[in-house]
Amino acid sequence: MVGAAINEFNILLSRRVSDISHYNNVFSSLLNLRCYIAIPRLVQQLESQSHELYLFPDTHTWLITTTLNDLLKGLSQIGESYKATLFYHYIILKGFQLDLDSCQIQMNELCHRRETQRKIIFRLCKDRLVNQGYGLYFEMIVNKIESDCVTHHHLIYGYCIAGRFIKEAISLFR
Repeated sequence: MVGAAINEFNILLSRRVSDISHYNNVFSSLLNLRCYIAIPRLVQQLESQSHELYLFPDTHTWLITTTLNDLLKGLSQIGESYKATLFYHYIILKGFQLDLDSCQIQMNELCHRRETQRKIIFRLCKDRLVNQGYGLYFEMIVNKIESDCVTHHHLIYGYCIAGRFIKEAISLFR
């Protein structure tokens, strides 16, 4: 089925069909088949020839972007944030321009990721697993996930209850 849709797309391009609705039908078929990865590549291919075919996106074409946003949002909501981020970067690398909603979904995901890591650090420190908490804190820094005073508070608390205030807790202030 996916092969047939991609084949149809290639036939439309080779015949230089200039009605965008035919291409939209192919994109819709791919969405219904849950073959999301193929869409950015085909859109890029279509855009590279659109000046020759005088093709312009219509409302239906923009609905495809909305569907991709829904996919990003859905992956994030079911705890597949890593897959959502990979998919987002894949779409961008393929040259498919997402809209403001796509960026907002990613920003919310990054904020949620920081909040989740902060909660994990708190739990680790509360359970006196301060080294693991500090390890996660260090990963946040390496991955450019900004920490805040609450994260530092959790680490200091952990060092204090573990009896390691003077050496490790004070070093966080440097």
